[in-house]
Amino acid sequence: MNVLKEVIKAEGVVLSYKESVIVKCNRFVVNEGDFVCISGLNGSGKSTFLKALAGQCDPEIHFEGKIEFLGNSVDDTQTAFKGRVVFIKQVPEFKEEYGTVKDEFIAGVGYKNYKNSRQSIVSFFSNFISEKDFSVLEKTKIERLNEGHKKLLYILLKLYLNPEAVLFLIDEPLNYLDYKFAPGINDLLNRVMLKGNTAIVFVSHCKMFAKPNRQYLIENHGFTEVEYHCLSCFGNVDNKGNYGVLK
Repeated sequence: MNVLKEVIKAEGVVLSYKESVIVKCNRFVVNEGDFVCISGLNGSGKSTFLKALAGQCDPEIHFEGKIEFLGNSVDDTQTAFKGRVVFIKQVPEFKEEYGTVKDEFIAGVGYKNYKNSRQSIVSFFSNFISEKDFSVLEKTKIERLNEGHKKLLYILLKLYLNPEAVLFLIDEPLNYLDYKFAPGINDLLNRVMLKGNTAIVFVSHCKMFAKPNRQYLIENHGFTEVEYHCLSCFGNVDNKGNYGVLK
């Protein structure tokens, strides 16, 4: 009998601002291969909780409780996080914000690796852009992209540049995106999940993206597991959560 390894665990976590409790979570465990959704209304504390899992609480947030990554305290393992826990934030951040898309890739993998792996990058992007259009995109200044294309680029970069990650924490992946990209992003996440030992925790305030194996609702400061209902806004989804976009 295979026992799934715990990737991240939160116990007795209370997040508060001044005297007001934002989120109270008694226990939250993510195992390898899990695909977990955290939902709730805007302002309910979803992003605050995700930041806590990433060890990146805002300074004004008071933290109580314990969070462990692979059995080690999150506070004690920040250096071990690099490349293993990837936090994909709600608002895109780039190393080369005023450079080109190509500059951003080179900043991530180095010039030689970019040159040698360019074809695999094109293939990774192929569900969203043709090779011809990618040649134009890589010369484009990031600051000239619209907000939707920045968000799409940011997500794809994070997924591509971190092949050794065991946990992706993704905050509001649909924000800023044209919804036509949602099925492709969803299926790309499913491709990541096929590695078996990777876990994904994503935050969304709606039920129209992806098909997690567990969903939690933050409501009235509480943290409760709830039944998931896919609204199939992007067409029929199979029992693995795929929309059939990627082959």
